[in-house]
Amino acid sequence: MCWMASCQNQIETKSNQIGTSKSQKNIPATRELKTGKNTLRNTNLVRQIFGIWAAKDELNATFEINTHYFYYPDQSSNYKYNIVNDSLVIDYKDYRDTFKIETKGNDTLILSNKTDGRQVFHRFKK
Repeated sequence: MCWMASCQNQIETKSNQIGTSKSQKNIPATRELKTGKNTLRNTNLVRQIFGIWAAKDELNATFEINTHYFYYPDQSSNYKYNIVNDSLVIDYKDYRDTFKIETKGNDTLILSNKTDGRQVFHRFKK
């Protein structure tokens, strides 16, 4: 199981279901990607993180990142987000949480911050 928590409201999010994803091939190769109200800079990083991700050693998807939302399938909850330099900023409606983004190849995503530490996710394969 993967828990993502924030110190701001002591809210925890547990995810373990399957979501859906849009194809990465339809993303324009520009310096900025406009996604609804979001404008994402660092398009190469954005392309790498789009998709469905599962926590290390989990069989089910933990979350999905698409052009419009950061989505937790087990809660059917989606949240707006922005990419700022190498950080993912998720607007959880009551508060915002920021994670440093690292990738290893196309199939490993590492999100980290002081509260949650380092969390490793693998691209979910159906």
